[in-house]
Amino acid sequence: MAKCKICKKEYIKKSIKHMVCSYECSLAYSELHLSNKVKEKKQVARKELIAFNNKDINKLTGIAKKLVQHYVRLRDINEPCISCRKTIASQWDGGHFKNAKHYASIRLNTLNIHKQCSYCNKELGSNALNYRIHLIEKIGLAKVEWLENQKGICRYNAEYLVKYIRVFKKKIRQMKKRLEK
Repeated sequence: MAKCKICKKEYIKKSIKHMVCSYECSLAYSELHLSNKVKEKKQVARKELIAFNNKDINKLTGIAKKLVQHYVRLRDINEPCISCRKTIASQWDGGHFKNAKHYASIRLNTLNIHKQCSYCNKELGSNALNYRIHLIEKIGLAKVEWLENQKGICRYNAEYLVKYIRVFKKKIRQMKKRLEK
């Protein structure tokens, strides 16, 4: 005699693998067993992501930054430099309105990044005054003020960065398809 794993009734055990007393309990047991396996897989995946050390998170942040800047250059392909309004430049950058080093919370936010010529971005330190004027024209005063009021402290975790990278790879593919048409 053995006790059913689900309903706790006693039954005659026919083999070593026989765990439940009836068909209904068998269905319930299999659902319970499968859901536990799914939970275990998710926990293992989460532990692997958490196991990333700071170097790995820095690598993921760098990949995410490159992807979002590439997306912004594709998004703004037909627009001039956000600061000086030039339409021709030797190199285009994804220029940040608020400094990426000091404002990590909006470092990867597409509202904070716009197409900018390399001269304005690097030589003029983002040409902030003109950037703000033209950004207000582009996205509106409310969103610019929201960007200005963001705090600088933020820590991205590996799980978030992996999802972010997947999302932006998909957005880039979609943007390229739209531009080809």
